[in-house]
Amino acid sequence: LQTTLTGGYGRTKAGHSNRVFSLKFSSEDENTLISAGWDNTIQVWDIRTDVPVRSIFGPHITGDSVDLFGNYVLSASWRPEKPLQLWDLRTCGLLKDYNWVNHAEPCMLYAGQFSKDPMARHVVGGGSGSNEARIYERESGSLVGSMRGMRQGVYSVDFHPTASQVAVASGDGTVRTFDYSRPSTL
Repeated sequence: LQTTLTGGYGRTKAGHSNRVFSLKFSSEDENTLISAGWDNTIQVWDIRTDVPVRSIFGPHITGDSVDLFGNYVLSASWRPEKPLQLWDLRTCGLLKDYNWVNHAEPCMLYAGQFSKDPMARHVVGGGSGSNEARIYERESGSLVGSMRGMRQGVYSVDFHPTASQVAVASGDGTVRTFDYSRPSTL
C-alpha cells in the first residue's frame, strides 16, 4: 500500500464523506486521479499527497459514471435534472449540460463515458427510470442517438476502441451493441 487518500466528514481535511463509486486516472498526468460518489462531489487528487487538490460540487455518482479526457471531466449523475455534464478539470467549472429531455419518466444515470477515439468526439450516459442510454457529440452537445426499450436500467456502458460502436449493459440481463455512426433512436 503506497497511500491512502482520505478525508471528508468527521475528519480535519477535505475528501469524501460517503461512498465512492467511480475512479479514473489521468492519461496525461500520472499523479492525477479523480473520484466521485454519494457525497455530491468529484474529488481531484494529486496522489503524491493524501488530500484532494480541487473539488467539483454537484454530481451525485452512484456507478462507474465519471470519466476523464485531457482536461475534461464527464459526470453522469443519479438525479432527474441535468444528469450528464462536462466539467473543466483545471478550474472545476461547469462547461456543458447535455440536454437530456425527459419523457414520461426521468433517467437517473449510473454510467457515463467518453468515446475512445483520439479526440473523444462523443459521450454516452445510461441509467434507470426511463431505462435508456444516449450518445451526444462532446463539443456541440447534439444528440446522436438514444437506446431505449430495456426492461430495466442501464448500469454499464463502453465505447469500442476503434469502431463506431457502444455496448450497453442492462439490469434485464442483456448486453446490447449499437453502431452510432447511423444517428437514430436505436
